[in-house]
Amino acid sequence: MVAIILLLSFRLISIDEPTQTFDSIILLVMVVLATLFIMAGGNVINDIFDITADRYNRPHQRYVTRTISISGARRFYYLLCVLALVTSFLVYLKSRNSVLIVILVVTMIVLYLYSSHLKKIPLAGNLTVSILCALTLWLIPIAFEFSNSIGRLPDELINLLSFLSLFAFLLTFIREIVKDRIDITGDRMAGVMTLAQKTSPTQFKAILAGTFILVISLLIYVLTQQDQLSQLIIIYLYGLIGTGLFLLFRLFKQLTHDELKRTSQYLKLYMIQGIFLLALA
Repeated sequence: MVAIILLLSFRLISIDEPTQTFDSIILLVMVVLATLFIMAGGNVINDIFDITADRYNRPHQRYVTRTISISGARRFYYLLCVLALVTSFLVYLKSRNSVLIVILVVTMIVLYLYSSHLKKIPLAGNLTVSILCALTLWLIPIAFEFSNSIGRLPDELINLLSFLSLFAFLLTFIREIVKDRIDITGDRMAGVMTLAQKTSPTQFKAILAGTFILVISLLIYVLTQQDQLSQLIIIYLYGLIGTGLFLLFRLFKQLTHDELKRTSQYLKLYMIQGIFLLALA
């Protein structure tokens, strides 16, 4: 999904001259590769730290210890880190953009800290993942010379990116706490303290519903700016509101383990539905 977001963001960038097209595509490929290496490395190190919890939560889907040894997984993680650093440096050489390389390197460090420490602190891990997901939408505009690329975008597209960043942040936060509820037993066994463990089922539902109401309120607010939106985007936003109301209604059902898993998948699809607004811009 990260690659899709980056590609959709790229189509918003205005390339002034045809001769710049090739260089822009090369830079795009480098940013996508650097981001994918960083995300893949984050997944691997998270699997390493999650060995105890995953023995219970995902006994048949464990990557580390079943498919590869812990030492092998660590070597693979180090390889991905090296590839991420190399491609990030190539991005810097191509763009001379120090802001972007700092973001990429800091993201790699934060993903390690998330797996080793932050996810064990209620809310800290959820907020970290949510912020990183929202930041992904801005990588391509930042890549094309931070000060200039934003200037090339019309105001309505800047507003769209800002809206989608907040949309992605809120939905990722909801999905992360749903996943915490799914993994509550394994996390408790591994000594990982999450928001799901600190709240009762009623409080948990209230947090989910409150955050989802924020998502729907955000969509309604964007619709009030209709003079800045095309008819197609307005129709699409109504579709997002309809889907959001459906998911909000589902929260009032009994949240069994299987129901939570389905809700997590629906949230992922809903986020993809929202991100595809970029294709209409």
